[in-house]
Amino acid sequence: MKTQSSILTTPCHKTMAGSLRTACSTRLLSLLLVLTLPVAVQAQFDYADNGDGTATITKYTGSGGAVNIPRTINGLSVVSIGDWAFTGCTSLTSATVPNGVTSIGYAAFDGCTSLSSIVMPSSVNYIGNWAFQACHSLASVTIPSSVTSIGGAVFYQCTGLTNVMIPNSVTIVREWAFFQCTSLTNITIPSSVISIVDYAFNSCVSLKAVNFQGNAPSLGWSVFGGDNNAIVYYLPWTTGWGWTFGGLPTVFGAFISGLYSTGVNNDGTLATLGTVDGHYALVSVPSGSTGTAWMVAPFPGWWSGSTDANWLSPSLGSGGIGYSADAGQYDYRLVFSMVDARGHPLDPTTATITGNWTADDQVRLLLNGVPMATNNTTLASLGSFAVSSGFRHGTNTLDFLVINTPFAGGNPSGLLVSDLAGSAGFSGPFPATASTVLAYGFVVAANITDSGYGYTNTPLVRLIGGGGSGAQAVAVVSNGVVVAVNVLDAGYGYTNAPLVVIEPPFIPNPVLSIAPMSFLSFFNLTLGGNYQLQQSVAWYWTNLPLSFTATDTIYTQMVAGVVGSGDYRLALNPAPAQAFATAQVVNGFVVGATMTSGGSSYVTSPAVTIVGGGGTNATAVSHISGGVVTSISITSAGIGYTNTPTLEVAQPPAVAVSPTVLPVMRVDSANLAPYDNYQIQFEPDLGGTWGNWNGGLFSPTAVTNSQYLFITNGVGFFRLQYVP
Repeated sequence: MKTQSSILTTPCHKTMAGSLRTACSTRLLSLLLVLTLPVAVQAQFDYADNGDGTATITKYTGSGGAVNIPRTINGLSVVSIGDWAFTGCTSLTSATVPNGVTSIGYAAFDGCTSLSSIVMPSSVNYIGNWAFQACHSLASVTIPSSVTSIGGAVFYQCTGLTNVMIPNSVTIVREWAFFQCTSLTNITIPSSVISIVDYAFNSCVSLKAVNFQGNAPSLGWSVFGGDNNAIVYYLPWTTGWGWTFGGLPTVFGAFISGLYSTGVNNDGTLATLGTVDGHYALVSVPSGSTGTAWMVAPFPGWWSGSTDANWLSPSLGSGGIGYSADAGQYDYRLVFSMVDARGHPLDPTTATITGNWTADDQVRLLLNGVPMATNNTTLASLGSFAVSSGFRHGTNTLDFLVINTPFAGGNPSGLLVSDLAGSAGFSGPFPATASTVLAYGFVVAANITDSGYGYTNTPLVRLIGGGGSGAQAVAVVSNGVVVAVNVLDAGYGYTNAPLVVIEPPFIPNPVLSIAPMSFLSFFNLTLGGNYQLQQSVAWYWTNLPLSFTATDTIYTQMVAGVVGSGDYRLALNPAPAQAFATAQVVNGFVVGATMTSGGSSYVTSPAVTIVGGGGTNATAVSHISGGVVTSISITSAGIGYTNTPTLEVAQPPAVAVSPTVLPVMRVDSANLAPYDNYQIQFEPDLGGTWGNWNGGLFSPTAVTNSQYLFITNGVGFFRLQYVP
């Protein structure tokens, strides 16, 4: 929302509820934001003087609703929300804790059943036990990044809680912390957490995904008891995991690639202000066109506490500050794929994305066009969001729709998204890879480059190529991934690093498809002649993107489909060009022709045939000059033409060679295990005996392969067999 001082001309923002207004001063480079609270508001709080110029709020005596806790009371800075300060205040709907408060006491908001929003500043480093117990309406919470411990039973029986952002500062989640949070569907545990105590997530009956971003923490008693639908996801490089964790099944997962906070470089560092964001595109603005997502410094009143993100604005403004944007909707779009950093496909049904955000003025989040979340915090603070459904294989889009409300005068608008991250389980097993280290012709070591996923047995390791022989290695598997490749025999004579082939977790059924092809053979070419490959299209020849100078009297070419010897030719350059013209029809009669191309190399006037158009009996003759068709004269207008007929001008003569044609079948295979052996087999009649196709044994170097087979049988069937 915007408001404006009656004595200043610089536009400012409403940053607190009620009738508070901010005033901005642009003198020199300093900006001062002055916030005051009426005496009547301060009177709603009992407090204790801490004796050092600070105060602790001991009790709230107001009528509830949306409450902004004061920053100062009677000249004392508020630094603490005391024990039981808001306990049982069932009419409290939202609470904003001011910056400077460092602790929220024991049971401070216990039983505030209507509390739907709590905004805590980064200054808060302690949240006491039972602080938000039975806050049934509380849906989303962002725990400040200075908190190191989530206290016992802090969110006990917060039955409406769907989203919790645990920062990377937290090291311990204490007993009963999220007990019976029955609406919680997913939770991300940062890598900083080393301990989760008894019953911390017990009876979270809707919990489906627990995403761990670090090593397995120590677990207390029945941490996930009753969470019968939950799955634990962990990352490849982390340790301490088994087939189950805390009684829940575990799945190997990874971070989703391509997720960036606003205003950062590819490596996540802050980008230069005053330049265009490289990841977010401003795909629509109120005028209906696209815009430019500028990276800008925070406007006065905007949140300025993020260290991993910059604000984006549709206007660069003055001094790198976003300013003066039209009222309406701005769509900032981030496009990403459901893959990890190495391109491995991830399972969209297990995906979760979380982040923090704020905007001037309001912002909604859409995933693949479907609304997922709305930010209802002020532009001077951060809210959080989490998305755990609506993902799909391949490309996904996140749209942040910023609404800039109307305001007289300058009207800033902006978006900030920080701590954006996501994870998901892999969509299926994939093979491990490794590279070798040579020393003086010996293979002395092998380094894992991709640990793979889904191994239930120790895979075979083969060392291929490199100019030497005799080297052998063995894989070591733990929790379904290859964690090491140990060299058993260094071999000798290697001049290059041999290729390491690690057998995949399982041999998938290959996918086979066939396509008819034709093999063209051109004989008796003129050595040194410059030839152009042409294809017959309708009544004329057209050039294909292939020309060459003959160094042999024979030339061969593979083309798609079943063709005859009259469908292709090699013409000596300069290859003649076809003439084209269009007919003119008036009242059902062909009255004229317009040349669109005169062609080249015509020796005599080519015949002209008038085809189609719904009429009959129209005829024409052509005229040439210098080998070019210059005009076409209609000799009979015909009758009954309802559409424009086609004028077919005969081809110019050419010195050309026609091919002999052999039928070929292209056999395409996929889902292959590279460097293993496969045999193409053929059977003329189903139900008979399959036989190996002569020359059909091959060892692919990738997961796909194409083989070209000359066909001598008229009818038959192909299949592909894996050869161990």
